Amino acid sequence: MRRGSLLLVALSALALVPVPAKAVGNGPGGSSGCTPGVSVQVPAASSPGKAVPVATSAAVVCPTPEASGPGGIWGPHNKVSQPPINVGADCQQEVWEPTELSLTPGGQQEVFWPDPANPGTGSDTPEPQFISQIIGGISAMDFWTTAGTTTDYFMPFLLKGKVDATGACVPKDPANPQASFNVICGTAPVPVTCLRTVTHRAGGGPLPITALQGVDIRGQMLQLIHPGTVASVPAQPNPAVVNVPACFFLNGANIAGQDVNAPQSFELVLLGPADSDGRQVFYVFRVDVQLQGVDWNFGDNGDTVPLPPQCVGVSNAPLQFAHKYLRYSPPGGFGVSATETFTLHVTEFWVDANGIPNAPLDLGNLPDIVVNPGPVPGIREVVVQEEGVPIGG
Repeated sequence: MRRGSLLLVALSALALVPVPAKAVGNGPGGSSGCTPGVSVQVPAASSPGKAVPVATSAAVVCPTPEASGPGGIWGPHNKVSQPPINVGADCQQEVWEPTELSLTPGGQQEVFWPDPANPGTGSDTPEPQFISQIIGGISAMDFWTTAGTTTDYFMPFLLKGKVDATGACVPKDPANPQASFNVICGTAPVPVTCLRTVTHRAGGGPLPITALQGVDIRGQMLQLIHPGTVASVPAQPNPAVVNVPACFFLNGANIAGQDVNAPQSFELVLLGPADSDGRQVFYVFRVDVQLQGVDWNFGDNGDTVPLPPQCVGVSNAPLQFAHKYLRYSPPGGFGVSATETFTLHVTEFWVDANGIPNAPLDLGNLPDIVVNPGPVPGIREVVVQEEGVPIGG
């Protein structure tokens, strides 16, 4: 088996065994980090566990923790109230209504909280509003990120009611409960400093490489690698000639329809478990696929040679090689076959309460993918000593 030299492409060998996870800097398979975003900005988030092609040079976007289920609504579920005093008497206390967060299909962040002081909505008619329009003093992305990683937000209202027999502070008029509630944050947009907060950190940490292998990323990449088919010039049955380089091409070789000579990148998303607010951490895995090299068996133990002038421009194949036979072939020709080796490099990105964003982790290489171009069982190259048909003929 002989390693072929790719036309106009230099390929360096990558490590063939997994390496310990470590933080990485700029370079193939890694970057200085990822940009916090929302799930609709990451195509792979809509189909967790399935690899999606991305531009190799594109920045990595990590969705901040949010809900992934139907409707995508998440946030604290229970209101918080101060304990009433003076059972049987008038009472006054703050009631904190939980905020719910969701995304529009276009990726705009929305927030809703029950409004017990509004007879038009009360707590039964959710009317989400855009964070950018209703919350002031903070960007929508920063509010979304903070709520997703470290903090539960509540909208406070002042209840001026009476203490019932159970010791709870309740509205004075059951027929008109809204009248007992007063808005505290009455300006629009609501200053974020007026909201009440409870620390609620979204745990995360990196997922192990075994979690990635559990979705058979190699199997997905194998389906996206197309080794192509072997062809030669002179085309059989026209024979090649001893001591004159014959051309060999791998027609149709590509990675997901893209240039097989260039690294191609894919992303897949895995989700962590939901916490009590329904938040899940989105783990973004960047998989870089690269052709490491082509091993040829020309049937005579010979190696590849530089592409001669007569081989240039006769094919549009992405992989082009040449071989010089030093002896003529058996009557049936030399059997010719090729083996292509692709490396898979994985880097993990995510955002949680431990860092916004966390430093990416270099998870090393998955086992190589080795494929053979067609046809099956392969072509046969007849080589003669006398003058043959010209290559262009």
